[in-house]
Amino acid sequence: MSNFAKKILLTLSALLAGALLEAQTADEFFKLGNSAYKRGDYSAAAENYLESRKAGGGGAELFYNIANAYAKLGKASLAQLYYLRSIYENPRLRESYANLDVLAKNSNFEVERADAIESVLAELSESEWVVVAVCAFWGALLFAILPPLYNKRSAAFVFLSIISLLFFCSGVAGTLYWRAFGNRAVAVGENPSVRISPTPDAPVSAILADGQIVDILKRRGNYLYVETKNGKRGWAERSQFPSVAE
Repeated sequence: MSNFAKKILLTLSALLAGALLEAQTADEFFKLGNSAYKRGDYSAAAENYLESRKAGGGGAELFYNIANAYAKLGKASLAQLYYLRSIYENPRLRESYANLDVLAKNSNFEVERADAIESVLAELSESEWVVVAVCAFWGALLFAILPPLYNKRSAAFVFLSIISLLFFCSGVAGTLYWRAFGNRAVAVGENPSVRISPTPDAPVSAILADGQIVDILKRRGNYLYVETKNGKRGWAERSQFPSVAE
């Protein structure tokens, strides 16, 4: 084996070992968080869960546990943020919806209710809808192009093409739904404010309630251009408005 190949092999081994160590550390922090939560030390639980996140951990279950810990600590806006992140990661984790409803009732938050179409789109995650759209697109293309090439046109192939197009449209709609969902931010902290320009000295145009949800329209450095549910727009600091899709 050449020296160059040995160096590549050593580098890959080091990267793999580092990744495994990082994953193990994240898992250890996650387990420490679970232990702290079970004994009622919610502050330690939240701290360990966040350390797990920093060490590379993620996923709906971690976000759900972070949200539960914050809810026990009375930090409603942060709990809401992490329930939404949990839903974004895994929309079929029903416990997140249930606990978010309880949190909303106890904290006077407004929870948006999905209509019939949105409920269907919420059954799959963004990545799953992307897969549906891609597969359906190629399916429709094949059903539309291949049969004529082999002189095998039939109503069955036309029907399959239409069905594939319907799945493609559903995949696009689902992807856009979750893109919009992830492009929301939650107002966190004392007097989270919106300014008329992306500078710390700019005049404040609105002060939002803790836990209020806004839509992110664009990003610039440490600032977000957001829109509230009642149509107010302005620039907000990222630290005061963490987004659902990190």
